[in-house]
Amino acid sequence: MPTTSLLGKQQVPVGTGLRIRLGMLTLWVKRKPAEWQLASELDATSDRPIADITQLEAPAELPIPLSPARFACRTTETPTLTLRLALADRHIVSRPAMRFRLLEKEQADIFIGTPLWLQLFDGDRLLCDLPTRALKSTWFGPDTRTGRLCYATQTAARVLLDDVLKRRTGVITKVTVINRTDRLFIFDRVNIPIPSLTMYSDTNGTIWTEDIVVAHDREEHATVQLRGTAPALAEGAELIARARQPAPTSVLVRAVKQLRAER
Repeated sequence: MPTTSLLGKQQVPVGTGLRIRLGMLTLWVKRKPAEWQLASELDATSDRPIADITQLEAPAELPIPLSPARFACRTTETPTLTLRLALADRHIVSRPAMRFRLLEKEQADIFIGTPLWLQLFDGDRLLCDLPTRALKSTWFGPDTRTGRLCYATQTAARVLLDDVLKRRTGVITKVTVINRTDRLFIFDRVNIPIPSLTMYSDTNGTIWTEDIVVAHDREEHATVQLRGTAPALAEGAELIARARQPAPTSVLVRAVKQLRAER
């Protein structure tokens, strides 16, 4: 079942529920006469690249150890949820698992994977907005007063798309890294402005963001430019989620210390 099969409406009659699994996330939903009940957990031992939705027949029960969140609402004959996929709600700082060196006056395309978020709506009212993987927080900036709180991930920074597709469990971003200097640079970490990216699905069900370009033109300084169009490698790309925080594609986002000189 492709990940995109989660998209759309799901009827949840009173007394029944849903169990939704994606990545490390399992989410239980129960419908009562005038409320929704939701419980979730992240299991680090499981990372499913496909969606799994199970209907829970009446009398549906949520897992006993978990404390459900309750959302009061009007009684209706046909309670319906809308499920959507989304990108992370913060920038993601990704570090290569192995050092990645970029020669002077060169450029390279690398592929970075980031986790999906799962959103549930009652009509246009958001009930939950949850990551499908456990993530650590990190601070990105030159000091504690300048910068932003981000999520931290590790990437293989793969240069061959086939290697990425074999391991897909989230969203793929193609990053074009350009070294305009006369020095060799080490790819140290990259700050991806995930909330400003749009998300697409191709004909194979692979999830992509728009492409980005990281240009390094002097020491300790780089910029990130958003392509603003469907990813070039996503065949038959269809838009499935707009950016959380839209930004003009012509605006350059400064990314400090993404690459550093090899001395």
